[in-house]
Amino acid sequence: MRRQVGATTVDIDTIESYVEYGIGEPRVIDYGAIMSAGHDAGYDQISRFVLTVTGTTTHGRCAQCDAERWFLRVPETGQVFELAHEVAVGDDVTIRARVEGWETDHALLHSE
Repeated sequence: MRRQVGATTVDIDTIESYVEYGIGEPRVIDYGAIMSAGHDAGYDQISRFVLTVTGTTTHGRCAQCDAERWFLRVPETGQVFELAHEVAVGDDVTIRARVEGWETDHALLHSE
C-alpha cells in the first residue's frame, strides 16, 4: 500500500476484514491502483470503499451522466469528486464518504 498508492499509515485487520490507510499529502486518488494494491496484498475482493477528503464544493453538469450535480474539488490535485447529495456551493469542507461505483468510470460519494 505504501509503495503502490503512497500510503503514509496503514491499518490492516484480517479478523474484521478491513484495510485503512492514510495519505499524508494531497495526491490524485486512483481507484484502479487501490484495487491492484489490495489484490497484491491478498484482498481479492474489495466490497466497500470509504474516503475522507477535503476540498471546495462546486455545482455543474456531470460529464458522464449529463445530470446537474454537486462536486468536491481538491485544489492541490485538481481532482473532482461527484457528490450524491446537494451541498452549499463554494464551501471548503472535509467529508467522509462511501464511494459507490468506484470500480467504474462514474464514482459517486455518499456522505457517512
